[in-house]
Amino acid sequence: MNFARLTIACKNSGCRWRLHASCIEGGPKCQIKKNREEHKCGGTQHLGNKEVSSKWLAETTLEKFKDHPTYTPKELIGDVRREKGVTISYRVAWKAKESAHAQIHGDHVFAYQNLRNYCQNILEANPGSVAHVQETIEGRFLRIFIAYNASINGFMHCRPIIGLDGTHLKGKYLGILLTATTIDAQGALFPIAFGVVIAENDDNWCWFLQSLKDVLQHTDPLTFISDRQKGLVDGVMLVFGNDTSHGYCMRHLSDNFRKAFKSTQLLGMLWKAANATNTQDFDVIIGEIRTLNCNAAEWLMSTADPSHWATCKFSGKRFGHLTSNIAESLNAWLLEARAMPILGMMELIRQKIMSWFYERRVNGETSKARIGLVNGEITHDALVGYAEKFIRESIQRGRLYRILPSTNDVFEIHTPKHVRIVYVDKKICTCGQWQDMGLPCAHAAATILF
Repeated sequence: MNFARLTIACKNSGCRWRLHASCIEGGPKCQIKKNREEHKCGGTQHLGNKEVSSKWLAETTLEKFKDHPTYTPKELIGDVRREKGVTISYRVAWKAKESAHAQIHGDHVFAYQNLRNYCQNILEANPGSVAHVQETIEGRFLRIFIAYNASINGFMHCRPIIGLDGTHLKGKYLGILLTATTIDAQGALFPIAFGVVIAENDDNWCWFLQSLKDVLQHTDPLTFISDRQKGLVDGVMLVFGNDTSHGYCMRHLSDNFRKAFKSTQLLGMLWKAANATNTQDFDVIIGEIRTLNCNAAEWLMSTADPSHWATCKFSGKRFGHLTSNIAESLNAWLLEARAMPILGMMELIRQKIMSWFYERRVNGETSKARIGLVNGEITHDALVGYAEKFIRESIQRGRLYRILPSTNDVFEIHTPKHVRIVYVDKKICTCGQWQDMGLPCAHAAATILF
């Protein structure tokens, strides 16, 4: 204790109640010397208490903010009311949260001032990574780009599809977090690169995409998927040119379609058209939409070229991904990080990527040993679980089909509903699924079995 004597008084100015105590030498104890009569006035007639400051709250709830990063001011207000019997304002609770986060993750101003050092530390500790920050002429933060070596090298072994998205930061200085994400062999999210910019516009997207292009080493043509945010469509074309394909997110297109025509029947037909794997089926469905509502068909064709959203019209490979969930799922996970100072956010992202990659490497080695053991040795062509499951299902369906060979390479597959042609050497089926997914469809599986 840092006092010799203590006097406690009622905050009610009209009340004469007092309690006097003194510190007992040799221990953190005090002895009541005088207690003036029984306290009957009830004290103040409100639940406020000026001693419950934002600084005090930050100190007493620091561990709670560490354990629950998404702990909100509203939740803090409720907990203080239940645990302390005191009502605090939202402003006090918000300042307490900011103070606690500053102690845990560092100050916002300090974070921006140390971005250059942070990038340099990444390059020194993780060779092969790319990290650079740009500032304005006045020395203020403009934008930052980070891609870790593991992501750069790992992407070469992933399917050449990238989801692009931008999401708003929730911290003191706001900004936009730009992300480029793909999927690994198991269909799990695989972050490639991150960037933070002060605004989402053409210039910043082009800068991010050019930085991304500089680190990509994939040899196959790339496919991008986005929801056509400001600057994205032109940016992809300007930076990557005609060597890539750009798919539009079907969920965003269908949402706008539903708002315009308010018909669940038309909406279902739109998704059938998007999933059609051959032009004949696509044309039939579009004709049905036109018959049902001519304006809906015209709106659809004029709003978005089918070459950007229809599977059978798409020039590249979407590998079954009709939406931008690849990128948006990552941003949903980053909801917690987006309220942190920029250094804390980048560190949380780095730690999560490291954790993900370690777990997947361990799981991959286990899966590889299970599937690829031949005479006690691991084969070079072992399959991951996702691919194995897909091919097994294709084989099961393919066993029921009738096969008519034309040549050693060309086969005619008869199913209860369709007739498909399979070109084995070219890895092509007229259903379109083999080309789009990169894995044998049921018709291809039937042919290979034959």
